[in-house]
Amino acid sequence: MKIHGTAKGGALNKNDFGVAFGASGTPAPEPDFESNYDNTSDWTKVGTKVTVNETVSDVGYFDNIENTSGDNNVSQSLGFTLDNETWYADFAFNINSVSTAGTGWLYLLVDSINIPEVDSVDAIGVEILNSTPDVRGYAMNGTTASTSTEIDLSAATTYYARLERIDATNCRLNIYSDADRTTHITGSPQSWTVSSGIIGLDNIMHAAADTGGGGRFTTATIYSTKIFNDATP
Repeated sequence: MKIHGTAKGGALNKNDFGVAFGASGTPAPEPDFESNYDNTSDWTKVGTKVTVNETVSDVGYFDNIENTSGDNNVSQSLGFTLDNETWYADFAFNINSVSTAGTGWLYLLVDSINIPEVDSVDAIGVEILNSTPDVRGYAMNGTTASTSTEIDLSAATTYYARLERIDATNCRLNIYSDADRTTHITGSPQSWTVSSGIIGLDNIMHAAADTGGGGRFTTATIYSTKIFNDATP
């Protein structure tokens, strides 16, 4: 596990090493993966309804996706494989509107570019749910899903998420109202149990569902992703 160093003796400042230290003397960690969604070519796109830096600049965009709209997703290799026990991912998002019920996965870390509940895939992420709107933590071990309790949101509001794998069999979804991630919204955090068989996660994916009865639509944006491997917040 990463251990972030601590300034000692009171003599260090950011000019000593070019690193800004917080009040506790601990330097801000460097992410192992980072995306500001400003480079379309970084992402592989399937379908037309989920885009990066196209329909709307500098965001991943769910363009009124329907739960039966077919295979629509964007994905990118992390360039490494996540630890099978400990990591966390920070990102910001806004669910502009949800009609009737959820339509896909706002955020997924996967072992292969497949759609949960249609294909076999190992995944941990965040699922879009009801028209409140709601989100919940989501995990898939091949074809067996596990989920957290739902967290209610307000539409057209920016939230700041932190998705954590605490250990081999436990994850936690935190939703904050502030970019510093100090103030949880009502209902956050939510922890849930996952299978220790979920391993080898090495891609990030944002995907529409391809199941259900139709007539369910979502418009949403996602931006500013940072992933910290083998680390705790």
